[in-house]
Amino acid sequence: MEVSDGVLPGMLYEPQDAPSGGPVVLITDIYGMVPFYHEVSGRLAAAGHPALLIDVFWREGELTENTREAAFERRSKMDEPRGIADTSAALDFVKERFGANRAGVLGFCLGGLFAFVLTAQRDDLVTVSYYGFPEGISAPVRVPSPRPIDLVADMTGPILSFWGEEDYIGVEVMNRFGDAVTAQGVDYEAHIYPDAGHAFLQGIVEDRVDSAAAVDSWKRTLAYLNQRLPA
Repeated sequence: MEVSDGVLPGMLYEPQDAPSGGPVVLITDIYGMVPFYHEVSGRLAAAGHPALLIDVFWREGELTENTREAAFERRSKMDEPRGIADTSAALDFVKERFGANRAGVLGFCLGGLFAFVLTAQRDDLVTVSYYGFPEGISAPVRVPSPRPIDLVADMTGPILSFWGEEDYIGVEVMNRFGDAVTAQGVDYEAHIYPDAGHAFLQGIVEDRVDSAAAVDSWKRTLAYLNQRLPA
């Protein structure tokens, strides 16, 4: 799909039958469109929600190698507000394509941060954030995103958040954000899983110590989207 300075790459997963739920835009972590996010997108489509997986790193190019260091190096070159604007354009695209009044945004890690920001910029979203960063990411970046915690007064719901207690984000940060959002009267729900760390949803496709948290959170995600985002 076209954006202001080029073409935003993405892949649209559609249900085999007529959609039973509204469209969702999926925003990846710093590793980009790895196979796991194609799997998640396919599962959304199988559950009845058209899912558009987008590449917010299309301007920065492919990873030089599939390592944490390379992923953070690529992210350091990013203009994050422009990536958020790309995602907003993708949301407009799926709304128009499927004749929807609302759209879902499902973000992971950096994508979870972007999802929080978007719910402060728009009032037509159902937001699900996995291990998003309420107070930003400390690693260097060319142009940083706003911190979600600073945008709470503008946020609209509904918002569903997932974290693990073992995440390096810190439970105190998760709770501080939740308290601030709830104090604004936003429709907000959060689940923090014991013995789960960052990126725990990977446990839906492999056997891990946090697979139970992954399975439970995914069931909750689908139930949330089915209830809040009908076709």
